[in-house]
Amino acid sequence: MNEVQEEGNPLSQDFDIKSLLKFALPTIIMMLLMGLYTIVDTIFVARFVGANALSALNIVCPVINLIVGLGTMLATGGSAIVARKMGAGETVRASQDFTL
Repeated sequence: MNEVQEEGNPLSQDFDIKSLLKFALPTIIMMLLMGLYTIVDTIFVARFVGANALSALNIVCPVINLIVGLGTMLATGGSAIVARKMGAGETVRASQDFTL
């Protein structure tokens, strides 16, 4: 079990900058696209709707970013907890942690 699974697991091998970028690049791209989405949305609202709508957007955007950040934090932490228990063969406890 150990040798066969460790050979196929990229995290069990030497972890260098290239490996880090391989795993982190999708998250980095997602964050850049979300920032770009916010900028484009702000430009359209400022040009076509007006100053009051732009003010409302600038009030709401940090709240939306906070909600997205909280959701990402809970999803990442929850998946780490479940993955550790599933890796230890505790699928029943993992499924209990996955439910509210």
